Amino acid sequence: MEEQKERTRKGHKVISVCVISRQNVPKYMKIYEENASAYLSGCKDHGLSKYVEGLLFDSLDYMNMMDSVNKHGDVTNDGSGYLGCFYSTDEVDMFAVVSRTDLKVVLMMPTGALYARVKLVLSRIQTSLVEAMMNPFLDLELPVRSGRFESHVDTLVRNLE
Repeated sequence: MEEQKERTRKGHKVISVCVISRQNVPKYMKIYEENASAYLSGCKDHGLSKYVEGLLFDSLDYMNMMDSVNKHGDVTNDGSGYLGCFYSTDEVDMFAVVSRTDLKVVLMMPTGALYARVKLVLSRIQTSLVEAMMNPFLDLELPVRSGRFESHVDTLVRNLE
């Protein structure tokens, strides 16, 4: 356990990046398997993808509650839609930014990692998502399938780590 905490403190390891629609349906999910298997003990029992999805869905009520509070001005609101760390477990912290159209970008990282640039990375992922969705032939109800978007997300995650 101490070894895991020490590894966590040393860097910004991203476990997963997700985009969730207004209806709480995943539109994009990328799991960084090496980081996930290093930090998530429960994934060995349930399978990596199912475990990450379970954590994500467990967190949605908290995200929606935080977003609602944020939109109604009950907390400091800088207009960015940044929710900060809205959900935390013994293993992960989840950060999110919510667009004005209720698209949610979620970054899952190990608990205790250094989070200095998370807000900037989420904002840039959100901007890249908007650019990917500006394609007039894109069906907004379908998952995001854009090589350019995925490449940009990977670059941002590498720069964060």
